[in-house]
Amino acid sequence: TLTEDEIFGYAKLAIFAGGGTTWRQLGITIDALMNNYHFWEDCVKDRALLAYLALSPGVAHGRDKLAALLWSDHGERQARDSLKQCLLRLRRALAAVQPDAVAGDRQTVAFQPDDIEVDAVRFAQLATTSDGLDQAVDLFQGDLLDGLSVRAAAFEDWLLVERQRLR
Repeated sequence: TLTEDEIFGYAKLAIFAGGGTTWRQLGITIDALMNNYHFWEDCVKDRALLAYLALSPGVAHGRDKLAALLWSDHGERQARDSLKQCLLRLRRALAAVQPDAVAGDRQTVAFQPDDIEVDAVRFAQLATTSDGLDQAVDLFQGDLLDGLSVRAAAFEDWLLVERQRLR
């Protein structure tokens, strides 16, 4: 069994999305950092949005698409405002690790993980090579975002597809 350091190298933050949601900074959980901005307490959708962005690093997502993904039960304006507030909380929470981790403009948002590793992304990379299969097995902790209940149909549909892809 490999250690986290052997799998993730020297990343400043590792996001563990397999088997639940755990966030670690330099070997300790990052829950306290997130709680400073009411990240865990106020909005489960913060975790959902971070996971969605983190699982497709470097990909620009349309703000309208992200708003519909998590707030389709709200009006368009309210959904975009909710997304804006969620992104603000994410940026504040991640600022100590990588200030520009969540980048974007008026139309798009992308996760730029220079100093951040994501277990599910690493798992998918390792699982595609014969040399990485043993490491991928060591890394697998269970279903993606297990226990995260968002109550947004579009997000739940996306999560089901991602879980199947990573099994």
